[in-house]
Amino acid sequence: MQLFQGTGAGLRTSAQDIEARDLQWQLGGLTLRVARARLESLSARFTPAANGRPPRLQQADIGRLQLMGVEVDEAELPDAAPPHGEPWRLDALAGLQGLVHAFVTDAVWVVDAEVQLRLRDGRIDFNGVSVEHIGPDSSMGISRGGVYVDSPKLGREYLYLFTANDVPGARFETLSSGRVRRITDRGQLDLRAFVEGLLAQQPHAWPGKLADRHVAGTLDRTRLTAELQLGDGALGAERQHVVLSGRADGKNRVIVSAAVLSHKLVVRMPDMAASAAQFDLPGLTGSSGAVSADVSLRVAGLGGQARPMVALSLGHLRVENLRLQERQARRSAATAADDPAVG
Repeated sequence: MQLFQGTGAGLRTSAQDIEARDLQWQLGGLTLRVARARLESLSARFTPAANGRPPRLQQADIGRLQLMGVEVDEAELPDAAPPHGEPWRLDALAGLQGLVHAFVTDAVWVVDAEVQLRLRDGRIDFNGVSVEHIGPDSSMGISRGGVYVDSPKLGREYLYLFTANDVPGARFETLSSGRVRRITDRGQLDLRAFVEGLLAQQPHAWPGKLADRHVAGTLDRTRLTAELQLGDGALGAERQHVVLSGRADGKNRVIVSAAVLSHKLVVRMPDMAASAAQFDLPGLTGSSGAVSADVSLRVAGLGGQARPMVALSLGHLRVENLRLQERQARRSAATAADDPAVG
């Protein structure tokens, strides 16, 4: 390891291999714990200490960063608004495939129901959703009124009511012409467009709500499992995102489970893979090459009055070619690149 070396540009340090154990940081209201961290091929540049201030990081390059046993303590689910007012980029949802399986005890529309909802190319086609129970099965669909279940015995029951005419990503049901009008298409929902549209607004401005308290109460009686496959592409915002990759090799599978949906929902990505990442830290911007991780997310309190609580853990995280750069320095470099007269 080369200790700090002074130059005209400031202080520099480098090391081939650094390892640390049992680390802990406070990030805002979050507590981050890392059982083991390893940095390979580190080089960094700092401004010199001045006027009683310690050296300040200007740039750091890490050939490889590995973290094991990462835990972020349970905290309130953060606001959906992305940083800097940028729109969300959920390109990977466009390739989402898989099956969601729910079993609802004493369902709103009939006693006990088993629901199977298949996702293809990031869309829910309600023509293919099955709702099985005692007696003739029911059908799900999406209309201008909301998402509904049509039961042969009880008629139409709405699960989610739309409060706006414009619902992003929705293609509503269609009816036949003639005196007796029949449903010819139950409709579709493009998840990428729908979720991006919701996240672009504050929750109070979302174009819908649960139909009533009875629907919200079904979360206490719902068992849920799902096996999904994300597509390749960006997830995040313009300045904070990962670019998922490796779908052809079976990377980025998502496993969802909940014994009681309102109590705890677990989402796992045992083989998360990305080709690149970009992010912001206090005073710094960051970027990297390939990222791989084993990710587990736990959400509690769904359907309650308070904001849900979320906890994150990573069995391992590996990041290649990581660069951290002082935000002001990065802006200056970008200005110089755009204007030949600068510098």
